[in-house]
Amino acid sequence: MEYFYYIANALVLIGLSYFFYFKNKESKVIRFFWIGLFYKLAMTVFVGYYYALGDTWQMFNYTINMNGIYEQDSFSSYWRMIFLSEFKSDYWKLGTVYWGNPRAFFMMKIISLINILTDKNYWLTSFYISLFSYFGTFFLLINITKHYQRLKVISIFVLLFLPSVVFNASGIMKESLAFGSICFILGFAILVNIKAKTNNLWLSIGLLLSLVLLYKLKFYFLAVLVPTIFLYFLLNFIKQITPKKRFLALIMGLFILGGLIHSITHINPMINITSIFDTIATNSAISAQNSLEGSYIKFFSNDNSLLFFLQNIPKALVYGLFGPFIWESKNLPMLYIGLENLTLLIGFLILLVQLFKNNLKMSSLAWSFVFYILVLAIILPLASPNFGTLTRYKISYFPFLFILIFRNITFVNQKLSQFFNLFDFK
Repeated sequence: MEYFYYIANALVLIGLSYFFYFKNKESKVIRFFWIGLFYKLAMTVFVGYYYALGDTWQMFNYTINMNGIYEQDSFSSYWRMIFLSEFKSDYWKLGTVYWGNPRAFFMMKIISLINILTDKNYWLTSFYISLFSYFGTFFLLINITKHYQRLKVISIFVLLFLPSVVFNASGIMKESLAFGSICFILGFAILVNIKAKTNNLWLSIGLLLSLVLLYKLKFYFLAVLVPTIFLYFLLNFIKQITPKKRFLALIMGLFILGGLIHSITHINPMINITSIFDTIATNSAISAQNSLEGSYIKFFSNDNSLLFFLQNIPKALVYGLFGPFIWESKNLPMLYIGLENLTLLIGFLILLVQLFKNNLKMSSLAWSFVFYILVLAIILPLASPNFGTLTRYKISYFPFLFILIFRNITFVNQKLSQFFNLFDFK
């Protein structure tokens, strides 16, 4: 019976992959689809072994108790738990462990539903989650490479092959679904901006699913992403109107953007303007307290949460962009992360030199990414100073930071182009 589930789910996974492939077969980057997918699934296996004693396996094991509701009780009790979060008894409620944490509990529901298809097989369930993440990533890649030629080569490398990016968006982690959702929403925004046809059933389903997942799992990512997309539309609109009207349009647009940001702060009490600084300071203290010495960012302490935020912005930004640093590595994986961040820092310094020598132009998408990156690069290190946690959370913006920095470094793009020519890429 176990082999039947392996074969059946393998066919479903392959079928979904072929469906996505043929839906996008006209794209020039589709030739990278299968090798990228193979690498993604291989990294998913690596994630499973790397976190053998970590959160991913622990959360998966807890979902088995949730599946026991329909196996030992009834389907009606199970569906009430899934859709209404209602438990028939305290026995089932306590067995889920994370029922009091809305985001973790929502992730458990997703895993539990997939478990029905996979017969509670960790690896098959991981592959389904990674496949969603990969589809969202590839959808963004298709639209970036089609409409922003300058970002083409570096985007292929970062989104499909940069190890930390693929690793941190694979397997049974909230970040996997969140990153896939972020990418799909951004890809959809690019289509809307170029006035491409978006009233497609599959695009609509993908957008709705991505919005729900991101809101339920990582609402603070969505809270930054929405104004980022508005800024992207605004900058493109300003480019299309006469120079005399641009200043007025910019002022009105920024006014609307401010109102939008204020409205977004009300989607969750944790990011409300009256409590967000307290939330950040509290989370920072808890994260530091639960971290080993030398494995977290030490910020200046202050009883006033607003002052804590303001005085630690510079250090948070440095770590958000380029940390943790290589000399802070305690193990081999963190050593690799340190090397990646060192490479990013070197690339940034090279970029600064080029900015002084040349008049480099940035697209509306690039400027929007700058806003998105800076906001998250300040907030996430302050709220989650633990190096391991921060590295996972940085998946929300790290790939775009890497793309922005290396898109203008000619020799890097030339070397990557030569390599990709092996795939007959043009």
